[in-house]
Amino acid sequence: MGIRMPPDYRRFILSKWSHQLPGLFLDADQLISENMRRRSKSWLGRPLESVFFVFALDRAGNEVFFDLDIPMTPVFVADHIRRNCRMQATSFEKWLLKLADSE
Repeated sequence: MGIRMPPDYRRFILSKWSHQLPGLFLDADQLISENMRRRSKSWLGRPLESVFFVFALDRAGNEVFFDLDIPMTPVFVADHIRRNCRMQATSFEKWLLKLADSE
C-alpha cells in the first residue's frame, strides 16, 4: 500500500501487547483488505481517501483510523450515523492510554 505508519503504532504492533487489544487488525492481509474495501466505499457513502488508514474496529464495529496527512497522526473513529468521524486522541500512544483508562 506504500504507507508509512506512525512509529508508536509500529512499535505497539510488534510488541507482545498488541494481541491483547480487541478489534486491532494484526494480520497484514486483513489490514490491506479492510483498507482496500473502504477505498471502494466507506461509512461516508463514498470511497475513503488514501490518507486515511483503518487499523481497528471499536466495540460497536466502527472503524478506528489515522489521518496520515496530519502531523502526530491523530486517531479518529467513524460515525456511521452522522457519516463523519470524531477525533479520539492526538496520537496512537494517547489513544492507547485512553483505552487503558477506560478499562
